[in-house]
Formats: sequence, structure tokens, C-alpha cells
Amino acid sequence: MVDPQTQRIVLHAVAERSATGLKQQLDVDPGAWPVIAWDWRIVELVPEADLTDRHSDDSPARLLLFFDGDLAKLPAHDKMLMETARMLTGQPIPFATLMYVWDNRQPVGTVIPSAVFGQLKMVVAGTGPDRLGQWKRFARNYAQD
Repeated sequence: MVDPQTQRIVLHAVAERSATGLKQQLDVDPGAWPVIAWDWRIVELVPEADLTDRHSDDSPARLLLFFDGDLAKLPAHDKMLMETARMLTGQPIPFATLMYVWDNRQPVGTVIPSAVFGQLKMVVAGTGPDRLGQWKRFARNYAQD
């Protein structure tokens, strides 16, 4: 869709008591291209969300980066979770995931490890109600993160 404020083509996603997403496979050399940049326009927060609590883990926006790696190096618990998820979804699970999130409370830059899966880390890119409804630009060095 075209955003009426900026006249840019944007991805507009809406989910109620659910999630929505778009997946695009890329083969990028992090040494040559270590920074990712994107824009978010958050319209409203998820009031009850708390990314530090696995039972109320939610965010109005997330950007996920998936990484390949040597599965043999994972702890047995993570290997078991990955195999179970693969069996349930029919899809291979990435070796590691870096998730940029918008959080209600945590300061920007906070790293929140997954309570369930050791190969998932959340990094708070945006926080709180500041600039709700406005476009905000983000850039992160995912190779460092």
C-alpha cells in the first residue's frame, strides 16, 4: 500500500490476537553489510505485553533475522526444541534468531534472552509511546548485536 503521509510503498500488517509476517530469504555477507535499516510506524502499543515474561511476550512490531550455523554445537535442549518445532511446522528452524522489537518498558538497546530457546535474542529497538503514529527510522549493526 502507499502511505498517505509519506507517499512511500509500505508493508501494512494487521493482526488481532494473532501475528502476521513476511519472509524474504537473503544471502548477505555481514562483514560487507553489517548494518540493517528500516522504518516503523507504531500506531498503538500492546498494553499487557512484557517481553521479559514468556506468558505475555508480545510486541506491536518485530523484525527477525535468521542465521545458519552448526546444529551439532547446540545444547541438547535447543536441539530437541528445534526438532519438535520442525515436526510441528514441517519447516526447518533457523540455527539462531536475532529479533528487533518495540517494547512497552525496556530501554532501547536492552537485550532480552528467550526464556525458552537459547538461540533467540531480542534487542529493543524502540520503546514506549514516544512518536506513536509517526514514522521512525532505525539502524542497527546486526553483526555486533
